[in-house]
Amino acid sequence: MPPSFVAKALARQLAADKAKAEKASAAAKPQAAPAPNGAPAGLPALAATPAPILQKINLRGADYSNFSIASAEPGLCQNACRADTNCAAWTYVQPGAQGDEARCWLKNRVPPRLQGNCCVSGVERGEEGAAKKD
Repeated sequence: MPPSFVAKALARQLAADKAKAEKASAAAKPQAAPAPNGAPAGLPALAATPAPILQKINLRGADYSNFSIASAEPGLCQNACRADTNCAAWTYVQPGAQGDEARCWLKNRVPPRLQGNCCVSGVERGEEGAAKKD
């Protein structure tokens, strides 16, 4: 099997396992009510419209998930962040900077901005520098 097929199959299995674990955890204990618009407690609500895309900006740190993107489209990374209530910000790394494919890094808080020709970033929830450092 091609490595990309194996990686995609593994990612699907991990997502399914995570969903099962989250269901079991939610059934076992009460959770705090989410903030308006689906954001978890502690994170501000998701903006109604997508946040502006920050060209040539790397939000370095606070990563909790990353994955390759076969298509060189930063909007795919932004959409992944907007779909995940744990995601406060994201950084898309162009193909060639961290391997042959583009890479998406999802962040659980908003780290400081760094200039980086390799990257495009966005803030979906929260304020820059509002949380503790790594």
